[in-house]
Amino acid sequence: MGIMSDVEITHSLESKELIIHEFDKEFLNPASYDARAGKQIFKTRPGRGLTDISEKGVAIIEIGEFAIISTHESFELPKNIAGKIGLRSHYARKGIIILSGPQVDPGFKGILTVGIYNVGPKDVAIPYLEPFCTIEFYKLTVPATKGYTGEYQNQIKIPSKDIEYFVEGKGATLAEVIQSVSGLSNSVNRLENTVNALKLSLWAIPVITTVVVTIVVAVLLWVFPRA
Repeated sequence: MGIMSDVEITHSLESKELIIHEFDKEFLNPASYDARAGKQIFKTRPGRGLTDISEKGVAIIEIGEFAIISTHESFELPKNIAGKIGLRSHYARKGIIILSGPQVDPGFKGILTVGIYNVGPKDVAIPYLEPFCTIEFYKLTVPATKGYTGEYQNQIKIPSKDIEYFVEGKGATLAEVIQSVSGLSNSVNRLENTVNALKLSLWAIPVITTVVVTIVVAVLLWVFPRA
């Protein structure tokens, strides 16, 4: 089994052995194909949910946020070709990591839904129809006895059960943990400032007391001069 070159991918596409719907030769690389961001994205932070990227033109993956994003292209792999999903280095260098299964089995048909996580220091924007993941194709030395028949066969959108899994989740996401830690850090800083101010006040009390006593004594001596 070896990775297919652009020449082999092109020949397989021309012979209809391998089918990529919405294929664009601009995104064909020497040994892979870059898939573009499709319409759907599901973000796990409360209040985000399932959205249509095409409406806003861009999806923002916040710090510590997990999201499932669909590809614009759909694929039909024969029994003698397998695929491997990876992330474009453009996004990997910004702190995005891919968490979905890396292999596309022979016989798979449908769009790909890719799980990604932002572990970087900034929010990351993924524009609609922007290439965000890459797919390598491998030619099997012997075709598989049967093609893929799993639950994601012929999918045309992000599966509802994947969405339900996160909607029903009760644990805190990494983004929420980061937000909580940030809030705690701010609270600690405010407390530290208050304590420092209090220390300054306590230090100033004896000085203020001495000044007040001196003034009172001076006034008394002026009002009641010594004989």
